[in-house]
Amino acid sequence: MKKKNLIIPRKALYGIAPAIAIIAILISKNQPGPLLLFLIGISAGVLIGKGFFEKNK
Repeated sequence: MKKKNLIIPRKALYGIAPAIAIIAILISKNQPGPLLLFLIGISAGVLIGKGFFEKNK
């Protein structure tokens, strides 16, 4: 059975922590457009990074 867990490297957490703060600011200012673009960018980056790390194993 294949594992489908996403393992986040420790160094990536330094980039994820500020992203959570930016998301909180955008939610508090009721700005759905920039929030949506920001979340799309984060998810695209995670997918690209996942493919990159799987290819290099």
